[in-house]
Amino acid sequence: MKSCRIPCISKIFKSTETIEKEEIKALSNWNDKLGFEDELCPTILHPKDSLVKTDTKRIKILYNPQSGDQSGEQMAHNVKKALELNELEVQIVPLEYKGHAEELMTIVDLEGIDVIGVLIRFKVPVVMIPAGTGNSFSLELYGTIEVKNILQRIKRGWSVPIDIAHVTFQNEDRSIYLFNSIHWGMASKVLITAEKMRWMGNAIRYTTAAAVEIFKGHKTRALIKGVSPGGIEWETEDDYSVCIANMIQTAAKGMKLAPDARLNDGCIDVILIKTSNVFDLANVFQKFYDGTHKELDYVEQCKQFSIIPLCDEKGQPIDDTKEQTEQVLDIDGELKGIAPFTCTVIPEAILVIV
Repeated sequence: MKSCRIPCISKIFKSTETIEKEEIKALSNWNDKLGFEDELCPTILHPKDSLVKTDTKRIKILYNPQSGDQSGEQMAHNVKKALELNELEVQIVPLEYKGHAEELMTIVDLEGIDVIGVLIRFKVPVVMIPAGTGNSFSLELYGTIEVKNILQRIKRGWSVPIDIAHVTFQNEDRSIYLFNSIHWGMASKVLITAEKMRWMGNAIRYTTAAAVEIFKGHKTRALIKGVSPGGIEWETEDDYSVCIANMIQTAAKGMKLAPDARLNDGCIDVILIKTSNVFDLANVFQKFYDGTHKELDYVEQCKQFSIIPLCDEKGQPIDDTKEQTEQVLDIDGELKGIAPFTCTVIPEAILVIV
């Protein structure tokens, strides 16, 4: 009877520690020959004319350990070690509760910090390290979600100013800043429904939630006001099923929601959809993938816009003193804020690493 040798299990399967060391080594092993002009974000107007150089030696990383697939904590630690191997000084701060990042940005001491991984004060540049599920802003800005590529950009130290938007609420004292998008109507209801389907997994739950809301076909009568890029004020009152307003061109799954948007054009691109017919909505959503929906008559560029809900689909007046699920807003992928609201673009308000 022949004997056989069984190899040691530790030689077959790499330990978690070994895998982590290899990931850190891969992240930190770069050269400084990253293409420059060819890799500047194409959705920034005249990027070379507005470049700002920062000596990026000291970095603070804010991360949400519960975000997306909950890989943020491991990513933050790996990024910290990779940057330190390239002689950068790094601090990491876990976010502990909703609104913690905003709170930190009002009290955190930024003295001696060159780059921060969230909002900014005093023109400290921001960088987005992709560790979420969609990562649409990182894809828009860098054309990639490869972390090593973005770490090279941090060390390179060039940044440009981009717009953000300020959202205020008619019945609340607080306000919110956004850099990506704001959704109302069916668009925000999809996120509400998807939150109840987390057991399905990220990809299928959003598709399923969208199908559920499309078949419901709810509409709201609303007064919508806007200010055009030229400063002309306009308003319209009608029944709407969806409002999608984007600061960036793209969304998850490669949708080109706002193909004409630029990160520093001083505008937010607003898409208003009146129909609630299943087949019409399916046709519109299909057009989102190639951007041909912009040929339709419900896409506006605005410096400011507001939505004031008036009546529900049954014609009953909406009590805007009460929180209603139908009026909840999806702001940068989170459910926060209630219509009525006003959204105002703040031109070139923050610096982002490019």
